[in-house]
Amino acid sequence: MLINVTPTEIKQTFYFECTQSDSTEHVTRLALQLHNYVQYLTKMQDLLKDLSKHGQLREPESRGLDEKINNEEFGPDQDKEKYRDGFKPNERGQELLQQCDQEITKISKTYPTTRTPIQMKDLDNIMDIIKGSIMIIYPQGLKAHESLKEAIEQKDDYVNGQYNDDGFFNVESGTVFFANKSLTQRGETMKCLNAPESSTIKVIPSKSQSYAPRSHQDQNQAEMMRYLYTREAEKKKAELMTEDDVYSREWADGNSLKKQFHGMGDVKFK
Repeated sequence: MLINVTPTEIKQTFYFECTQSDSTEHVTRLALQLHNYVQYLTKMQDLLKDLSKHGQLREPESRGLDEKINNEEFGPDQDKEKYRDGFKPNERGQELLQQCDQEITKISKTYPTTRTPIQMKDLDNIMDIIKGSIMIIYPQGLKAHESLKEAIEQKDDYVNGQYNDDGFFNVESGTVFFANKSLTQRGETMKCLNAPESSTIKVIPSKSQSYAPRSHQDQNQAEMMRYLYTREAEKKKAELMTEDDVYSREWADGNSLKKQFHGMGDVKFK
């Protein structure tokens, strides 16, 4: 079966394959992870281009300043905003970064146009190409404050939607909808859709398990629904607490702040 993941931002659409025996939970998780991965790589394109044109980022306290800080040196290719050091890679290095950019474009734009399905290993291969290119260009490694270095280190968190960035879906709390119903609510395996293996199934990712977005603005509504669902669950959990449970909580102690000032925040009284 060919799954067409179509977010409310239509330019982010893509395809991947599954079988009727795959669980709906697995397909949901894979759909969200693939979407986040493609989104992550697409955002990395700007970082790769900036690095190729203007070199690495200056230290945070130096960015935007014309003068040199801490004996730093400026290269001939600084950006107008004075955020980067101006030492762009040599011609071979620029070619490598351009190849990285082309690989990302192929996955994010060419493949959807040709309905070519992607796999997790395709995206991992691109990451390997990016890491390998960086090692060739900067054998000593990127500077600690270079945003591309940070992005590479945070890859897994982005893929699993751990950051509340626009366009990313938390793999644990998000879902995908098929025909206005959560895929996991339709059955345990993809057989529940009663569709042949040759079918193309269109799904819409959502930040909420109970709300199917129809536009980009609807994602905000989905986020609100997720918040309300979580709050209601916490409320029910609180209702099951005993009186002792409630009054043993730090926030239930009116003298909590005073105790912290006196170094008694962790002392329990009965």
